[in-house]
Amino acid sequence: MEETPVDGPCVKEDDFTERYGVLAVEKAVLDARCVWRETLLRDVGIDGQIEHRLPSGVVTGRLVAVQVKSGASYFLRRDETHVSYTPTAKHRAYWARHPLPVIVVLHEPATGRTVWTDARSQLRDGAVAVRVPLARRLDARGVLSALATDGPLPVERRSPAEVAAEMAAARHPELGFRLSYLDLFLGGLTDLGHSLYFGMALAHETQDVLAALPGGGGTIGIGQDEFAFLDDYVAHLISRDLARVDFDGWRRMDQRFGMVGQFVVPLTATGEELVAYLGEAHPDLAAAGLVRERSVSLRMDDIDGRVRLQLELARRLGHDPSPPGIPFEDASGV
Repeated sequence: MEETPVDGPCVKEDDFTERYGVLAVEKAVLDARCVWRETLLRDVGIDGQIEHRLPSGVVTGRLVAVQVKSGASYFLRRDETHVSYTPTAKHRAYWARHPLPVIVVLHEPATGRTVWTDARSQLRDGAVAVRVPLARRLDARGVLSALATDGPLPVERRSPAEVAAEMAAARHPELGFRLSYLDLFLGGLTDLGHSLYFGMALAHETQDVLAALPGGGGTIGIGQDEFAFLDDYVAHLISRDLARVDFDGWRRMDQRFGMVGQFVVPLTATGEELVAYLGEAHPDLAAAGLVRERSVSLRMDDIDGRVRLQLELARRLGHDPSPPGIPFEDASGV
């Protein structure tokens, strides 16, 4: 009697195609001498992570999340310069709120072409379809560029004394803006020296004092070069791992609104080590207030009007904020 063939488990052709894409990413990461960690369990829109590694072998903790799409079909919607890829609505929401940059990688097995883009940034700008530049190849250099989407790449660790000297030497050459990185760092310490503030108010206030000192020029000048200097200061905080700056948020303020951003962020262990070193190496200056924190507060000159508007909003939302039997005055003008 002839036996009837029994159907067994099936491996689809698409499974091989997907692996080609993941292996292409892994090879690029290995060529960049960085670390690839593939998501082996419960891939919910992130195929893996890339971690930055210094030439010395030290891994820095700088991570990007990666989603790989492999196959000729992903290259059908293209023009001369870009491929267009539309994630599902749930993936758009997931990637936009992800704490790491999410890099979408498209791989074309027939040609070996592998290209990438920072999907999170585009989605946060309101994009529905992600545009992937055809010229942005994911090779060893591309891996490092992808890692740099979250800020300048970390550099080899230096001693607190070397970092302090480096920051003191980084002083703007113009009299009207004679700030140094160290001026901005020390002037921005807050939260008992565990956090760092930065904003244009800090730059203005510090330069006001410098300008009034003998030889200070007496005036303040801020132009394109000075704004670039402030950008370089923030980049230095990131590359030296001194503070946990949200680089994407910082960059977005300039790109979307043409403004210099401001922040209050925690110091890293490296940043706290620098503060401790300055206090210990220069105890007389520390005693006089060198590393004393500054207070940072919101302006409250319009607090009366704001509170009235907030009370009115609470009423409109169905939550009367009045204490029992003691009604608040109506919010006038609303």
